[in-house]
Amino acid sequence: MVVTSWQFAIVEEIRFETYRVKTVVLRLPKWAQHIAGQYYDVRLTAPDGYQAQRSYSVGSAPSKIGLIEFTIELIPDGEISSYFFEVLKVGDKLEVRGPLGGPFTWSKSVSGPLLLIGGGTGIVPLMSIFRDKVESSPQLQIALLYSIRSEQDIIFADELKLLNLLDANSKIHLTFTRIKPVLWEGDSKRIDLEMICGYLDFFQNTPNTYICGSSNFVSSISQLVIESNIPREMVRTERFYGN
Repeated sequence: MVVTSWQFAIVEEIRFETYRVKTVVLRLPKWAQHIAGQYYDVRLTAPDGYQAQRSYSVGSAPSKIGLIEFTIELIPDGEISSYFFEVLKVGDKLEVRGPLGGPFTWSKSVSGPLLLIGGGTGIVPLMSIFRDKVESSPQLQIALLYSIRSEQDIIFADELKLLNLLDANSKIHLTFTRIKPVLWEGDSKRIDLEMICGYLDFFQNTPNTYICGSSNFVSSISQLVIESNIPREMVRTERFYGN
């Protein structure tokens, strides 16, 4: 079943991921299983009829029947993100439409290992892919390169630690671009060609590569990935904009 009309979802849970990032869990009366990497449109309507609309990636795995999760960063002066942080509460209704999107998706029917590269909240659709992979294709090799400013900015921090420990076919690599944690011995720089090439040795075959983050992040990382000799046709990108 594909649901493309607007419907009102119910807010089941709201939790903080970081000091400026929240995850909102929604229950849908007309639920359709999404493909990892897809998104939903969200629409707010004011009493005077003014409407604001934005798109948010689904972070949850497709297996969560009846539920979807958005993970949202508070953007200064952002119409929708401010509403999520300052107004929305458990039990409220939220108008949504989806699932939508096709190119930036993954399912177990796609053969070959996975390289996920995310910056900031760009990790959200990548986590949907990662979670789906763990459930549906546990033997598949996957690596996540995640660029964040500081330890306080790590989204899904506890889950990433567990995945790194429990899944032998997974590698998760964090790099800090502004403030590195105390006693940190890993990378504290922007993702570069050396870092990407170093992780290609992990794979038995050339990985399908997914890149998500700000427009500048995606542009620069895409160029590096091509320079690492990953074919263009194996690279998929998604750009996030402030909202």
